[in-house]
Amino acid sequence: MIIKCHSRIHITLLDTLGFSSYIPGGLGFSLSEPSTEIQFVDQVSNDAHDFGTLDSRAIGDVRRLLSKLEVISDGRRYRLICRKLPPANHGFGSKTALLSAIAFGYRAFHQLGLDDDQTQMLTGRGGTSGVGYHSFRHGGLIWDGGRRNDDTRIKPSSVTYPTVPPLLISRWEAPNYGVLLVMPRTRHLDHEEEIAFIARNRDITPEELGLLNTYVFGGFIPAFISRDFSSLRDALAGINGTAFKKREIGIYGETVAAIMKQIDDLFGMPCGMSSLGPLVFCLFDPNRRDAEKLREAVLRITGVDGVFISHISNTGYQIEE
Repeated sequence: MIIKCHSRIHITLLDTLGFSSYIPGGLGFSLSEPSTEIQFVDQVSNDAHDFGTLDSRAIGDVRRLLSKLEVISDGRRYRLICRKLPPANHGFGSKTALLSAIAFGYRAFHQLGLDDDQTQMLTGRGGTSGVGYHSFRHGGLIWDGGRRNDDTRIKPSSVTYPTVPPLLISRWEAPNYGVLLVMPRTRHLDHEEEIAFIARNRDITPEELGLLNTYVFGGFIPAFISRDFSSLRDALAGINGTAFKKREIGIYGETVAAIMKQIDDLFGMPCGMSSLGPLVFCLFDPNRRDAEKLREAVLRITGVDGVFISHISNTGYQIEE
């Protein structure tokens, strides 16, 4: 049995200040590629699980999840094989996709009587943002409504254990967008650096929060649904320049900002940075632009390490028997 799921783009968190009744909330969408593929097979020998290219921290997370699942399963012997994995710690949401695929795949393989929320809670993911979880299940454009504000300050999902998944306020079917995925030539934050960064930078001002909400709800969402590229460009530029996203882009000094500016100057494409980065995403009309020529041109920009072509996925995870 194989379970497949998509990566996601996390456009922005919303209320990192804790000003609202439900926090933090966020916005994002699913990608067709890169994808995650996990296989479960009956174990007929003593072959160990195949963790592919996972690092030691991710392997530890997987083993802890499997231990929880094995406690509530029927004892059927199995072997797990990581067939396909996106780059980790770059902004693809790879850890949430990995653990969700394993949990939901294990549930199907062992025919466990858990609902989706119960299954997801075993992963320990989704403690801060629900974009990854809801993208995993549904695809499309996701508005994550957050959780009731209990005066707990936000932290990365990796260190915030969820009691219930964040609310899914809305999910929209995505129109036909091409997505350029641009990898800047820079190092990403490690786990401890992410925790420290969020603690230092979550306190946006109420004025920034108001601006951000205007760019998201009065700009990005309606422009995205109606394929209004000009307004999308303006909305993403606004999101990039305020609140928590401005601070996230600033992690990389001028590197990410300069790449997005050059792309904007050359092609006028709406650009943003996914999550804590450094992944840059650019939306384009595949009926009007040659994706391969765009890829080649962006690859020549100073500071760009790689460029990949994708599109937005409107489907959630899939299981093949």
